[in-house]
Amino acid sequence: MKLTVNIEKRLSRFNLKVHFEMEQENISILGPSGSGKSVTLKCIAGIEKPDRGRIVLNDRVLFDSERGINVPPEQRRVGYLFQNYALFPHMTVVENIGIAFPPHSNTKSRMDELIDIFQLDGLEASYPRRLSGGEQQRVALARMLAAEPELVLLDEPFSALDGILREQMQLKLPALLGSNNYLMVTHDMDEAYRLSEKIMVIDGGSMLAFDAREKLFDAPPDLLTAKLLGLRNYSEATRVGEHVIMVPKWGCYLECGGKEKVSHVGIRPQHILMSPSPGINGFGCEIVQVLEDRFTATVFFRLLSQAREFLLQAVMDKTRLEYIRNSSQPLYACFPPERLLLF
Repeated sequence: MKLTVNIEKRLSRFNLKVHFEMEQENISILGPSGSGKSVTLKCIAGIEKPDRGRIVLNDRVLFDSERGINVPPEQRRVGYLFQNYALFPHMTVVENIGIAFPPHSNTKSRMDELIDIFQLDGLEASYPRRLSGGEQQRVALARMLAAEPELVLLDEPFSALDGILREQMQLKLPALLGSNNYLMVTHDMDEAYRLSEKIMVIDGGSMLAFDAREKLFDAPPDLLTAKLLGLRNYSEATRVGEHVIMVPKWGCYLECGGKEKVSHVGIRPQHILMSPSPGINGFGCEIVQVLEDRFTATVFFRLLSQAREFLLQAVMDKTRLEYIRNSSQPLYACFPPERLLLF
């Protein structure tokens, strides 16, 4: 499977400009609401028409503004899973799936296979209103694959599911789709990381980054991309030595190598170490507030070296938090040099 997309479309708030290639891989488009993610999918599916550009799937030109080509959605062989699944309420499970079969296909054999793969046994005669969210999603996925698509598009496929079911369906999705490659829209960073080899970050209609997931999270190309990928601790910084930067808002100097010209520094909450020992880049600190989950806690703290209060965040397990709370020793926040992100 190979997909090439290079399109532009004028929207009310911005111009959407997207260009990328996809080949035998699963990709997530990540960004805030209203950034152009879903419109990108709809242009590929043929639901919306770009103003200019070209879309090619497996050497078939689906859209070419210069040549006047715009293949109808039903002829593109692109499967699209809507956020609300878009099942026909007056049709049973079997009828919803069966409507998507191509002409002359062995519908009975394929229907039995899809019912088995998506664990819909016993629900064949049920109507959508009688199905749970997870069952509706499985029916929608089965209907999509019944059409034998060359590419699968998923528009926030888990947004309508609760937490536990959401995790269960995330685990099942690759197996359910089998060899079908998918392009998925999401605003959930963890979801994008779990389910895709590559991630595209988009904001205001512009592609900010497109790379392997590990590279994007470990070394985002710029500060805006890093913030969209969950960076919470960042500040202006200046290089004052070959291995030292100054961070005025944090009231500290940090040891680190890396790029010569630096305008900002950042570190993820998970990478800050809180300890009774200072270590490298360790500074006395004071905990101001704690938000506790069941097993982890987000700690908001200030460095004692700060001229004014500027809260930073660290994430730790609750066992570590209890140890810190019960300790009578001074507390230090440590910023490992290898974990610092420089921009």
